[in-house]
Order: sequence, then C-alpha cells, then structure tokens
Amino acid sequence: MKREILQYTISFEPAREPDPREFSSATEVAHHCVENSGLQHKDIAFRMKLSTSLLTMKLHGNTANLTADEYDRLADVLGEKGILMRKYHAAKLLPQENREDILLTRLEEQQKETARLLAELRGRKR
Repeated sequence: MKREILQYTISFEPAREPDPREFSSATEVAHHCVENSGLQHKDIAFRMKLSTSLLTMKLHGNTANLTADEYDRLADVLGEKGILMRKYHAAKLLPQENREDILLTRLEEQQKETARLLAELRGRKR
C-alpha cells in the first residue's frame, strides 16, 4: 500500500488589521480594540478609573456612551493595541482638510518606500 505525503505551509504572520473605515462608530472600534487587546476588562477599567460594569456598558453603547475624553484615555490605556482607534479618529472624525493632509503624507511615505525598494531591486540585478 502506497502512502501519500501531504505538506502544508503554515504562516505565522499577524492577521491583517481591519480598515478603520469598516467600523460604523467610534464605540464599535473601541469595543473591537478592547476585545482584541489581550487585556482583561477589569484592568482596563481600573486604568481608566471606571467600574468594569460602566466600561462594559460604554463599549456596548446601549445604556452609556464613551465621551471624547474617555475615548482618548482608552486609546492611551491600550497603547499599541489602541492604534486602530487613532486611525478611526483620523479617517472619520477629523475635518476633511486634515484627512487630506494625512492621506498625502501617507502617499508620500509609500512613494519613498517604493522608490527605495525599486533601487534596491535594481542594485541586485547588477
């Protein structure tokens, strides 16, 4: 009996971060960040000087809402895990002129990176 050998490639790259524009509200993106932070709700609530139940109510948005100050404080408490909240703020809540400036800056950075990679690839061919 002949056995067939199967091989699978496993990638350990981090999952793609969702696009901040996919969220319908600041509360929704805050809830997503908290759930994916790896931190316990009680620890986050303690750092924000809120009760765990109040934080939960604010994240679900049905009986209490996050204020702008609490939103900023939550992003600070989450640190790197709260970057998506900052991106949402930049994409959805800033005035149109500021969004355009941010977009232009990102495009310029991408253009520089593309030029650098292109030069590097051309250098390898020689």
